[in-house]
Amino acid sequence: MENFEAVPKGFCGDGIRQAAHVLIFTRTAAKLWDEHEQRAYVNMHMRFDGKLGFPGGLIDAGEDTETGLNRETKEELGIELGIAEADWISTHFSKQHKIVNHFYCKSLRRKVLEPKSLV
Repeated sequence: MENFEAVPKGFCGDGIRQAAHVLIFTRTAAKLWDEHEQRAYVNMHMRFDGKLGFPGGLIDAGEDTETGLNRETKEELGIELGIAEADWISTHFSKQHKIVNHFYCKSLRRKVLEPKSLV
């Protein structure tokens, strides 16, 4: 990642914003169009800037990372994910943008994430 360096999860400083995002997936053996084997469904959506991304966003002052990420995903997806510290994968800091990005990965039961047309 250009302009980002790996840092410990608790990394912070004056004027540095905190953000968190989560890769949400569910395993499946379903076939796409009854032909193409799949292993998992991964949730991504269109971001504010027109790029694809993972659910999440900025953490409010005074919030811990998991609380803020659960709030953001509830706002964006309308479901409670129960993201916990055990779901944490990595943390990176951009000095240029003065932001710390935390990344999580959450596996869900098939019925929660699977597209309605395939259920």
